Amino acid sequence: MAYRSLCAALLVAVGMAACGGGGGDGTSTPDIIETAGGELGEVTESAEPPVKKQWKEVEVATIEGITKVRGFGCNQTRVVADVEGLVSKGLYVWQPAGTVGFEKVYDGIGLVAVLDSQVLVAQFGGPNNTASLVGVDDEGQATDLGYAFENLEIRDLATQGDKVFALSRDGSTAEYLVHRGNVGGSGFEQVGPRLVETAMGFHVTSDKIRLLANAADALGTVCYQIDAFGNADTQWESCPAFPDYVAEKDGQPSSVVAEIYGRDDRMALWFRVSDKGVKKWVHYVADAQTKWTELEGFPAVEPTA
Repeated sequence: MAYRSLCAALLVAVGMAACGGGGGDGTSTPDIIETAGGELGEVTESAEPPVKKQWKEVEVATIEGITKVRGFGCNQTRVVADVEGLVSKGLYVWQPAGTVGFEKVYDGIGLVAVLDSQVLVAQFGGPNNTASLVGVDDEGQATDLGYAFENLEIRDLATQGDKVFALSRDGSTAEYLVHRGNVGGSGFEQVGPRLVETAMGFHVTSDKIRLLANAADALGTVCYQIDAFGNADTQWESCPAFPDYVAEKDGQPSSVVAEIYGRDDRMALWFRVSDKGVKKWVHYVADAQTKWTELEGFPAVEPTA
């Protein structure tokens, strides 16, 4: 998740369905209406009015005095935010079913992955320091998962079953690499060789890691994939049938900002495309066979999360 600057507070919003027709006493207009059309009348069905959803600020779900959201996510019962700022800093949890708002549970700052039983936090102490990855339970107790590599900064996290995957950047070489470990700890193993291309993010399914990167020899975005349970000698390959936004010659549409996401084999991605100097945002979805289909109807703005 990209870092977002906020002026004062983090506000969580929920979509609320507007009420349909009817009077102020709470009654509603019947779905079946009777019209004149013979002795017995004629019965026709009226069309349901479209449901208009509105965003509403949840006043209790506020974190005061923050400047950046480092990580954000949720599961069935909790909304999680990892933030930094002059007033608030660390990992905060909100349970929408309760009556209180966000409560701080941990001091660490970094990217997060929200599981049912814990929250994974990728912490980075700055250049020439070692990143760490911890699991924080409901009581705020942190367990080090054993991610200890010099000069690496975790740029993205993903989980699959009892495995956790980390996409990292080596600050000493500007190379990118992926590690696989266990959610319960016990060390990490490198998957595939290092990449010299700038990686933007990745998505993990039950059998594949798919990674987006800037093309090495042209302006654009490329996709690499690898066996999720391979080792450091397993080679990266090009993703099949991946949408082409690489400008191999002048005038071709290109993209150097993109994101891939999803759950298991249901995947989606978006590109910020430059087409003859005009920016647009293009969205795709794919199934397990990685047949990418473009989706229409999205607002013409850059997605954030």
